Order: sequence, then structure tokens, then C-alpha cells
Amino acid sequence: MGYVIGCDLGSQSAKAVLMSPEGDIVATANTGYAMAHPHSGWAEQDPAHYRDGIASSVRAVLAQTGVNPAA
Repeated sequence: MGYVIGCDLGSQSAKAVLMSPEGDIVATANTGYAMAHPHSGWAEQDPAHYRDGIASSVRAVLAQTGVNPAA
């Protein structure tokens, strides 16, 4: 089995963790994004922020480690 990347979407950021084939944490990264409050009591987020946050966080853990994405 190769490396594994896990992602977590929260209300303020997307997080990624890269784990080795042995199950050790190799790197972590997160990318923040904004929440809109167009009216009192409302909270909204653009789904593109989730997509972009995941992509940015995954790229960051790969860049930190130099791990080939194919691995």
C-alpha cells in the first residue's frame, strides 16, 4: 500500500494529512476560507472554497515532503 492523504472540511478551513505506508504522519497542512453572513443568523460558504481548500492543502503536503503524487 502507498501513501494516504486524508482531508477534513471544517467551517473555517480545509485540512490535509499525508500518512506513510506504515501509518506515520508525514505532513499536515490547512487552508483557511471565509464564511459569509448575509443576514442575521445566516451563515453561508461557497462550495468552491471547499474544492480550492482541499486542492491547496493536498498540494502543500506534497510540496513539503517531495512525495510523488503517484506514490
